[in-house]
Amino acid sequence: MQVPSVSVRFGLILEAYCRGAQEHIGILQQQLTCLEKLKKCQEVIRISRDKDKAKCLLQDYIQGQSSEFLRGLRNPLDPSYRCDNIKIEKCRVMDSKMRP
Repeated sequence: MQVPSVSVRFGLILEAYCRGAQEHIGILQQQLTCLEKLKKCQEVIRISRDKDKAKCLLQDYIQGQSSEFLRGLRNPLDPSYRCDNIKIEKCRVMDSKMRP
């Protein structure tokens, strides 16, 4: 949706889908909210330069927020599965060579 030439086309397709399948709007909104929270978490972690400190920030943020935005979230790849929480001990912060 970021490329202007494609944005209009996919926007219209998404609008037609939402008009035809109104029962999915709530599920899509919940997935969008989850993505926004995870992006906000990523922005908080990006500020930290130390990898260990970033991991602590990640765990603290997820621990404080996960119960709020993950309750009953359907897996976008397989909607028969529902997500309830994030396994904090399995989360990790990866460094990037391209990061300034």
